[in-house]
Amino acid sequence: MNVYGMTETAANTTYSDRDADLIQLSETIGRPSPHMPCRIMNEQGVECEVGEEGELQFKGEYLLLEYLNRPDATRDVYTEDGWLHTGDLGYWREDGTITLVGRVSDMFKSGGYNVYPREIENHLESHPAIEMAAVVAVPDARFQEVGAAFIVLSQAEDSVDISTIKRFCAEHLANYKVPKTMTIVDQLPVLPVGKVDKVQLKQQAVAALNATQKELV
Repeated sequence: MNVYGMTETAANTTYSDRDADLIQLSETIGRPSPHMPCRIMNEQGVECEVGEEGELQFKGEYLLLEYLNRPDATRDVYTEDGWLHTGDLGYWREDGTITLVGRVSDMFKSGGYNVYPREIENHLESHPAIEMAAVVAVPDARFQEVGAAFIVLSQAEDSVDISTIKRFCAEHLANYKVPKTMTIVDQLPVLPVGKVDKVQLKQQAVAALNATQKELV
Protein backbone atom coordinates (compact mmCIF):
# COMPACT_ATOMS: atom_id res chain seq x y z
CA MET A 1 0.00 0.00 0.00
CA ASN A 2 1.19 3.52 -0.80
CA VAL A 3 0.50 6.28 1.70
CA TYR A 4 1.22 10.01 1.71
CA GLY A 5 1.45 12.47 4.55
CA MET A 6 3.63 15.06 6.20
CA THR A 7 4.52 16.28 9.68
CA GLU A 8 2.02 19.13 9.38
CA THR A 9 -0.87 16.73 8.78
CA ALA A 10 0.05 14.56 11.81
CA ALA A 11 -0.85 11.42 9.84
CA ASN A 12 -1.10 9.99 6.36
CA THR A 13 -3.68 11.73 4.21
CA THR A 14 -3.90 9.48 1.15
CA TYR A 15 -3.95 5.70 0.78
CA SER A 16 -3.89 3.32 -2.14
CA ASP A 17 -6.80 0.93 -2.47
CA ARG A 18 -6.49 -2.44 -0.72
CA ASP A 19 -6.88 -4.13 -4.10
CA ALA A 20 -4.73 -1.61 -5.97
CA ASP A 21 -3.18 -2.87 -9.19
CA LEU A 22 0.45 -2.32 -10.16
CA ILE A 23 -0.36 0.86 -12.10
CA GLN A 24 -1.95 2.51 -9.08
CA LEU A 25 0.87 1.38 -6.79
CA SER A 26 3.64 2.53 -9.12
CA GLU A 27 2.13 5.79 -10.39
CA THR A 28 -0.08 7.20 -7.61
CA ILE A 29 -0.26 7.98 -3.89
CA GLY A 30 -3.79 6.59 -3.79
CA ARG A 31 -6.85 8.63 -2.87
CA PRO A 32 -7.54 11.07 0.01
CA SER A 33 -8.81 9.90 3.36
CA PRO A 34 -12.48 10.84 3.98
CA HIS A 35 -11.24 12.58 7.14
CA MET A 36 -8.82 14.81 5.23
CA PRO A 37 -10.35 16.42 2.12
CA CYS A 38 -7.92 17.33 -0.63
CA ARG A 39 -8.01 19.89 -3.40
CA ILE A 40 -5.46 20.63 -6.12
CA MET A 41 -5.05 24.29 -7.04
CA ASN A 42 -3.35 25.87 -10.05
CA GLU A 43 -1.21 29.01 -10.02
CA GLN A 44 -4.30 31.19 -10.53
CA GLY A 45 -5.92 29.83 -7.37
CA VAL A 46 -8.51 27.78 -9.26
CA GLU A 47 -9.21 24.10 -8.58
CA CYS A 48 -7.58 21.89 -11.17
CA GLU A 49 -9.40 19.68 -13.61
CA VAL A 50 -8.49 16.01 -14.00
CA GLY A 51 -4.98 15.79 -15.41
CA GLU A 52 -4.11 19.42 -14.64
CA GLU A 53 -1.08 19.86 -12.39
CA GLY A 54 -1.27 22.00 -9.27
CA GLU A 55 -0.49 22.16 -5.56
CA LEU A 56 -2.04 19.63 -3.17
CA GLN A 57 -3.89 21.28 -0.28
CA PHE A 58 -5.62 19.59 2.66
CA LYS A 59 -8.19 20.55 5.26
CA GLY A 60 -9.19 18.58 8.36
CA GLU A 61 -9.15 18.20 12.12
CA TYR A 62 -5.63 16.80 12.35
CA LEU A 63 -3.60 19.65 10.88
CA LEU A 64 -0.96 21.47 12.87
CA LEU A 65 -2.11 24.31 15.12
CA GLU A 66 1.05 26.33 14.71
CA TYR A 67 4.81 26.27 14.25
CA LEU A 68 6.51 26.89 17.60
CA ASN A 69 7.41 30.59 17.93
CA ARG A 70 7.00 31.09 14.17
CA PRO A 71 3.72 32.99 13.64
CA ASP A 72 4.71 34.13 10.14
CA ALA A 73 5.36 30.54 9.04
CA THR A 74 2.04 29.43 10.53
CA ARG A 75 0.21 32.15 8.63
CA ASP A 76 1.94 31.38 5.34
CA VAL A 77 1.30 27.63 5.47
CA TYR A 78 -2.48 28.15 5.36
CA THR A 79 -4.63 29.64 2.63
CA GLU A 80 -7.06 32.42 3.51
CA ASP A 81 -9.90 29.88 3.60
CA GLY A 82 -8.05 27.46 5.89
CA TRP A 83 -6.44 24.88 3.57
CA LEU A 84 -2.91 23.68 4.25
CA HIS A 85 -0.26 24.33 1.60
CA THR A 86 1.78 21.16 1.11
CA GLY A 87 4.21 22.51 -1.46
CA ASP A 88 3.73 19.27 -3.41
CA LEU A 89 2.59 19.22 -7.02
CA GLY A 90 0.30 16.58 -8.46
CA TYR A 91 -2.84 15.93 -10.47
CA TRP A 92 -6.11 14.04 -10.21
CA ARG A 93 -6.51 10.91 -12.28
CA GLU A 94 -9.79 9.78 -13.77
CA ASP A 95 -10.26 7.19 -11.01
CA GLY A 96 -9.91 9.74 -8.18
CA THR A 97 -6.34 8.85 -7.25
CA ILE A 98 -3.48 11.37 -7.26
CA THR A 99 -0.14 11.33 -9.04
CA LEU A 100 2.71 13.38 -7.58
CA VAL A 101 5.00 15.22 -9.98
CA GLY A 102 7.33 17.15 -7.66
CA ARG A 103 7.72 20.09 -5.32
CA VAL A 104 6.59 23.65 -5.95
CA SER A 105 10.05 24.78 -4.88
CA ASP A 106 11.69 22.48 -7.47
CA MET A 107 9.62 23.68 -10.44
CA PHE A 108 11.26 26.23 -12.71
CA LYS A 109 10.34 28.15 -15.86
CA SER A 110 12.31 27.74 -19.06
CA GLY A 111 11.33 30.00 -21.92
CA GLY A 112 7.99 30.64 -20.21
CA TYR A 113 7.16 26.93 -19.78
CA ASN A 114 6.81 25.17 -16.42
CA VAL A 115 9.38 22.41 -15.96
CA TYR A 116 9.02 19.73 -13.28
CA PRO A 117 12.39 18.12 -12.49
CA ARG A 118 10.81 14.91 -11.21
CA GLU A 119 9.24 14.26 -14.62
CA ILE A 120 12.66 14.49 -16.24
CA GLU A 121 14.27 12.40 -13.51
CA ASN A 122 11.65 9.68 -13.97
CA HIS A 123 12.36 9.62 -17.69
CA LEU A 124 16.11 9.45 -17.20
CA GLU A 125 15.74 6.65 -14.66
CA SER A 126 13.64 4.67 -17.13
CA HIS A 127 16.80 4.18 -19.21
CA PRO A 128 18.28 0.76 -18.38
CA ALA A 129 21.77 2.22 -17.99
CA ILE A 130 20.76 4.87 -15.44
CA GLU A 131 20.36 4.04 -11.77
CA MET A 132 19.56 7.49 -10.39
CA ALA A 133 19.16 11.04 -11.68
CA ALA A 134 18.63 14.49 -10.21
CA VAL A 135 17.76 17.67 -12.09
CA VAL A 136 18.18 21.24 -10.85
CA ALA A 137 17.66 24.63 -12.45
CA VAL A 138 20.49 26.98 -13.42
CA PRO A 139 20.30 30.53 -14.83
CA ASP A 140 20.27 30.99 -18.58
CA ALA A 141 20.54 34.28 -20.48
CA ARG A 142 18.10 33.23 -23.20
CA PHE A 143 15.55 31.00 -21.47
CA GLN A 144 15.76 32.39 -17.91
CA GLU A 145 16.42 28.95 -16.47
CA VAL A 146 17.40 25.55 -17.87
CA GLY A 147 17.90 22.12 -16.39
CA ALA A 148 21.17 20.59 -15.25
CA ALA A 149 21.13 16.83 -14.75
CA PHE A 150 23.37 14.71 -12.53
CA ILE A 151 23.33 11.03 -13.46
CA VAL A 152 24.48 7.86 -11.72
CA LEU A 153 24.93 4.93 -14.08
CA SER A 154 24.07 1.36 -13.19
CA GLN A 155 27.07 -0.63 -12.04
CA ALA A 156 26.79 -2.99 -14.98
CA GLU A 157 26.87 -0.11 -17.48
CA ASP A 158 29.98 1.77 -18.53
CA SER A 159 29.44 2.26 -22.26
CA VAL A 160 26.73 4.92 -22.18
CA ASP A 161 27.85 8.48 -22.83
CA ILE A 162 26.23 11.90 -22.52
CA SER A 163 25.34 12.15 -26.22
CA THR A 164 23.39 8.88 -26.01
CA ILE A 165 21.48 10.10 -22.96
CA LYS A 166 20.70 13.44 -24.63
CA ARG A 167 19.29 11.64 -27.66
CA PHE A 168 17.19 9.48 -25.35
CA CYS A 169 15.73 12.62 -23.76
CA ALA A 170 15.21 14.44 -27.07
CA GLU A 171 13.24 11.50 -28.46
CA HIS A 172 10.66 11.58 -25.66
CA LEU A 173 10.70 15.02 -24.02
CA ALA A 174 9.82 18.49 -25.29
CA ASN A 175 12.89 20.58 -26.13
CA TYR A 176 12.50 22.86 -23.12
CA LYS A 177 12.53 19.85 -20.78
CA VAL A 178 15.79 18.37 -22.04
CA PRO A 179 18.58 19.31 -19.59
CA LYS A 180 21.09 21.69 -21.11
CA THR A 181 23.94 20.06 -19.23
CA MET A 182 24.38 16.49 -18.05
CA THR A 183 27.06 15.24 -15.69
CA ILE A 184 27.78 11.59 -14.89
CA VAL A 185 28.74 11.17 -11.22
CA ASP A 186 29.59 8.21 -9.02
CA GLN A 187 26.90 9.12 -6.47
CA LEU A 188 24.46 11.86 -5.56
CA PRO A 189 24.89 13.85 -2.33
CA VAL A 190 22.18 13.11 0.21
CA LEU A 191 20.83 14.78 3.32
CA PRO A 192 20.79 13.01 6.72
CA VAL A 193 17.19 11.92 6.04
CA GLY A 194 18.26 10.20 2.82
CA LYS A 195 16.87 12.72 0.32
CA VAL A 196 19.03 14.01 -2.53
CA ASP A 197 20.72 17.28 -1.54
CA LYS A 198 19.59 19.46 -4.43
CA VAL A 199 20.92 22.62 -2.81
CA GLN A 200 24.43 21.21 -3.06
CA LEU A 201 23.82 20.00 -6.62
CA LYS A 202 22.58 23.42 -7.68
CA GLN A 203 25.67 25.04 -6.18
CA GLN A 204 27.84 22.62 -8.15
CA ALA A 205 25.91 23.25 -11.37
CA VAL A 206 26.06 27.04 -11.02
CA ALA A 207 29.78 26.91 -10.19
CA ALA A 208 30.44 24.81 -13.29
CA LEU A 209 28.37 27.20 -15.39
CA ASN A 210 30.26 30.23 -14.09
CA ALA A 211 33.59 28.52 -14.74
CA THR A 212 32.56 27.78 -18.33
CA GLN A 213 31.47 31.36 -18.91
CA LYS A 214 34.80 32.69 -17.60
CA GLU A 215 36.64 30.45 -20.06
CA LEU A 216 34.62 31.88 -22.92
CA VAL A 217 35.39 35.50 -21.98
